[in-house]
Amino acid sequence: MTTYHIAAEPQTNPGKRVLFQFVKTVFFLLLLDGFSRVANGRWIYPTVLAIVGIVFFLGNLLTTFLWPRKTPSYDVEIDDNGIQLLWNGKAARTVRRDRVRYVGEWGSGTYRKLVVSEHGPVFTRWLWGGVPVPAGLPDYEQIKAEVLTWLGDPKT
Repeated sequence: MTTYHIAAEPQTNPGKRVLFQFVKTVFFLLLLDGFSRVANGRWIYPTVLAIVGIVFFLGNLLTTFLWPRKTPSYDVEIDDNGIQLLWNGKAARTVRRDRVRYVGEWGSGTYRKLVVSEHGPVFTRWLWGGVPVPAGLPDYEQIKAEVLTWLGDPKT
């Protein structure tokens, strides 16, 4: 049995967070104006959009910097029977070796990770999730090769 500790990811820099809030505000205003056009048959006045946009942007920015989102640290335990995700020492997700149905790599670059699940790709991504193994681990390729052998031969 091998246990790997995955530390919390570093926060993005403040410039990227401000840019993301700006893009989110613009998207919100476009949706709001479009829905208003469909519902009322007319566009929202530009001054009203500007005021709503400023309030939305500053509110999001304030909450982003006051309460930053923190990614939790967790442990991944791999043994002959399967793989487990442990939070605070308790098993949050367990995938047994004989029940693995999906193994896939998500993301790219620094954020790339291997996801192992008992469900198919759609259910894994949208509903149940899986056990993530970040690519930054020292034995990542070895873990990936071992987990891929659990899948068995693909049926074609």
